[in-house]
Amino acid sequence: MVLADDPCVNPGGDPVLLQMIELYRPFRCSIVEIQAVLREETQKYGVIAGEMIRDDLYRVSHMVEKPKPEETSSNLAIIVRYILIPDIFLLIVDTEPGKGGEIQITDALMEQA
Repeated sequence: MVLADDPCVNPGGDPVLLQMIELYRPFRCSIVEIQAVLREETQKYGVIAGEMIRDDLYRVSHMVEKPKPEETSSNLAIIVRYILIPDIFLLIVDTEPGKGGEIQITDALMEQA
């Protein structure tokens, strides 16, 4: 899934969606694009914490939607690209409204992780 305001360009490298597909193939799990952001910007994004497997890969242990900088020790933001496995839709149905009173895909992804 790519949101409409995402430019989907990676100058000088492989397209990001291609990189994500290549990560999906061996793991067969949901994949989210992350990027380090400034601490004061964490409240604009879903944020993950986890174990670094290699430079471009983390195993997620926790994710939260739009935490205030003082509510998280991580600055790894989810950046509007997802590869989702089908059971996410069953989890979304059972997800209670979260931040802002909305059902957050971040909450369903945390259940999946």
